[in-house]
Amino acid sequence: MHFNGDFHKFKCLQDFIAYKSMHNLVSNTSAIKAYFESMTLHSTGEHSLEEHTRKYLSDSIKEDIESSINHFAGLTIIGLCTCFEVAAKDFFKAFFFTKPKSMHDYLEHKTMQGSVAFDDITNSDSLNDLLAVLTDRAASKATKGHFSEVMRRVSKVSKSQLDKEVSKSLDQLQKLRNKIAHEKHNQNWDVPRLEKFENVVGKGIEELCKAASSNDVPGSYTCINPPTLYVDDEGDVSMLINIET
Repeated sequence: MHFNGDFHKFKCLQDFIAYKSMHNLVSNTSAIKAYFESMTLHSTGEHSLEEHTRKYLSDSIKEDIESSINHFAGLTIIGLCTCFEVAAKDFFKAFFFTKPKSMHDYLEHKTMQGSVAFDDITNSDSLNDLLAVLTDRAASKATKGHFSEVMRRVSKVSKSQLDKEVSKSLDQLQKLRNKIAHEKHNQNWDVPRLEKFENVVGKGIEELCKAASSNDVPGSYTCINPPTLYVDDEGDVSMLINIET
C-alpha cells in the first residue's frame, strides 16, 4: 500500500481548472451572444415589443448563466475539501500499513484501546488482509473532525512539524464548505478566489507528502521539493503510471 500524493495534488488542481474553464466560457460575451442568437424566437406582437422581449430574454439568460457559474463555484469548493479528505485518509491508510503500531490510538474493541476483535483476525486470509481492514478503520477515525485536528494527528503519528498556517487555512476553507453544503451559502466568486482555495488544499496535500516521505512510506511525492519517489520492498514504481480514476 502506498500514498500517491501526486495523484491527489493533481485532482484538486483538476477541480479548479474545470471551474476556471467554465468561468472563462461564461465570461466570453461573444460566446454568450452567439448562444442567444442561435435561438429562434417567434412573436405575433408589434416589432417594438418584439425588440423589448428579445432584450429581456437576453438579459434573463445572461443572469441565469452567471448564477449557474456561481453555483458551480460552490460545488468546486465542496469538491476541493473532498480532495483533502480523501488524500488524508489515503495518507493514514498507507502510513498505518507501513507502520502498524502507529494505529494503536485509533483502534478499539470493547472499550479497550489498541485491541482487535477476534473475528477480524479469523475472518482474514492473511496478515495483509487483516492490516487492510484495520488501516481502513483506523484511517476513518483519524480523519474525523476539523481539518486542523486531522493535521495535528498527521503531525503526531509522523513526528513531523507541519505548517500551522496551512492547518488554519484548511479549517477556514472547511467552515466555508460547511456553510455552502448545509446552509446554501452563496456569494459572488471569481477565479483568483477559487485559485487561492485550490492552493490551500494543494499545500495541505504537500504537507501530507512531506510527512509520508520523511517516514519512508512508499508513494509518489514529486509535487514536493526536492521531488521524491519512494518505492516498496519489491521496487515497484507502477504507482506513477497506474493512476486510478
